[in-house]
Amino acid sequence: TIFRNCSWNHLNIFQIFAVAEILHALFRLVRANIPTTVIQVCGRLQVLGFMYWWQVQPSWGTDCMILAWASVEIVRYLYLALNVLGLAPHCLVWLRYSMFYLLYPLGVVGEMKVLYDTLPLMEGSQFLSVYLRGLLLVVYLPALAFQYSHMMKQRRAVLEKTKVN
Repeated sequence: TIFRNCSWNHLNIFQIFAVAEILHALFRLVRANIPTTVIQVCGRLQVLGFMYWWQVQPSWGTDCMILAWASVEIVRYLYLALNVLGLAPHCLVWLRYSMFYLLYPLGVVGEMKVLYDTLPLMEGSQFLSVYLRGLLLVVYLPALAFQYSHMMKQRRAVLEKTKVN
């Protein structure tokens, strides 16, 4: 699996650094939607926390999750770097604001599979087992809809703006 080739420490370090994105949004260093940034970063950290605490074995879920996370971040940071310099080509802008159609559901399915894989490991903890089932059904699905609709609005606004220029 991809996870076996990806250092656990590297994965955690990069996701912990993502907390800075919340701070950047809070202090208005970047134009970012604070609720969507918090949902994304905290969701990822929670999944990694469950993986670490319950020592979940890598599966196709971890592969989907890492593939989606890495693909989105590579394109996003390349876009941000080139955009600051005024050098972001339209194809990169389009890719940055279109990849989510495929990668966001792929990442969420991977995350949900990883969380689902922790359920049998929690047999002794009724509270955590119930909490995790609730997290999967009550939080993940509405958060997916919220994040997805936000990205569609953002995509529409950015791509309409780039057509004019």
